[in-house]
Amino acid sequence: MAAVKEDSKAESLNYYRFSRLVMVVPARYMARAFIWLHDGDSQSLDEFFTAHPGVFKNLDRLEKQKILEGTIPAKMDITLLYKLLFHAGNIPSANPPWHSPVKPGQQPSLGQVLYQLKGVRNENAHKNPEEQTKVTDDDLDTLAMTQKRLLTQMLTLAGQLAGKSQDTIAEAVTSMEADVATERHVQEGITVEKFVSLARHELSQRKHGQERPHYVEPRLVVTTRDALIGSFVRLRDLFSHTFQDGSRPQVIHVTGEAGAGKTSLCQAVFSSWLTEGQGAQAIADYQLVLSIACARVTSSDLHRYLRTWTLPETTQWCEDTASLTRLLREAKVLWLVDAWDEATREARGLLHEILHSKTESHTVLVTCRPELSASLTDLFWGKVLNVSFVGFDDFERAKLITGMNLDGISKESLDVFLRWLQVITSKEKELTNPLKLRLLAELWCGGQCSMGEARLPSVLQMYLYRTL
Repeated sequence: MAAVKEDSKAESLNYYRFSRLVMVVPARYMARAFIWLHDGDSQSLDEFFTAHPGVFKNLDRLEKQKILEGTIPAKMDITLLYKLLFHAGNIPSANPPWHSPVKPGQQPSLGQVLYQLKGVRNENAHKNPEEQTKVTDDDLDTLAMTQKRLLTQMLTLAGQLAGKSQDTIAEAVTSMEADVATERHVQEGITVEKFVSLARHELSQRKHGQERPHYVEPRLVVTTRDALIGSFVRLRDLFSHTFQDGSRPQVIHVTGEAGAGKTSLCQAVFSSWLTEGQGAQAIADYQLVLSIACARVTSSDLHRYLRTWTLPETTQWCEDTASLTRLLREAKVLWLVDAWDEATREARGLLHEILHSKTESHTVLVTCRPELSASLTDLFWGKVLNVSFVGFDDFERAKLITGMNLDGISKESLDVFLRWLQVITSKEKELTNPLKLRLLAELWCGGQCSMGEARLPSVLQMYLYRTL
């Protein structure tokens, strides 16, 4: 077992090195080539875009945002630098065509070299997780040689085009070769344990002072085909659920009507992990729990989402994309993706990236209303556990109501109300819904609902009474 763990750690470290050779080193020297070509020593980026008005217009939304935020070339990624270099070097008109293969004995053009660098990046960025993490020493050596050759050609051609001296070009090539050698043997940076600790602290500080709402654990029923249909599962057992073959779910798909408690479930799980309070044992296998509210997502890029909105302070310890990717792959992560039925376009792209880049040590819990979950299930792969809310029984209803802050109601009146609920719920099944129970309790306390009414107020009536 120890040997397997060491092998896994070695593969992870090699993947980290591989990613840096693919993403970080080329971007560093593509930035230098761009500065040479647009005369960055004397011309600002603003002046460059003023001189090339069509360049900014053709960038995508996230790339434009990076430019507007003042991102310097050294902090840009390969895709953006690739576009800027093409315009700075007037590459589209270069001969031979930039997208044509380099023939034997032919001196490549700058456009062809950049196209090959981008190809290396794309080929390795779009591999599935299993392929990405299985990187051997031979793979690293081969990649290091390829990158040195391509980057040497790029620096030489860009330097000549920009009128740089041979000494300046040679100095840049020597620096690049040293960087490739360093990254080939680099040791891992921040550890998973420190990353998780920093993340927990940052998220705790953000939640500091917020009162944890009263929560009653719901009843859930399993609806997965290879499990027993209709079998009940408690929240505390949800994350340790196993299928008949002994495997655990990689995706937990939770459905329930509006007000059934989907958001409350996500909040309770997240709060339990954050405070290590009641219910924390159920998710003890996870080092990190991250919560995503689909209605508020404004970026489909996972790294940008984490760096900008979720963990801006913690991710500062990750100097580059490769470092953050490594930490996410090594950590045991539970993703809580709430309210898919309210998802923005960016949220859909974000969930797609999470589902297709996660490892087996990750679990994704997604909540959705049942009538809107069809488009969601198309994204799933791997083992999926489908569960749905079945509402509260008499004991759970009483526990929820007594835990609410109901001003102006005596214990005797509350007992009368709970007895009435037991009677009326046998006829009104919708009162197993937590939100409807809360609304009805507030109406009762306000004197707007009584035992003598011929029928129960509708949900719409409850809402209007409460808000108007």
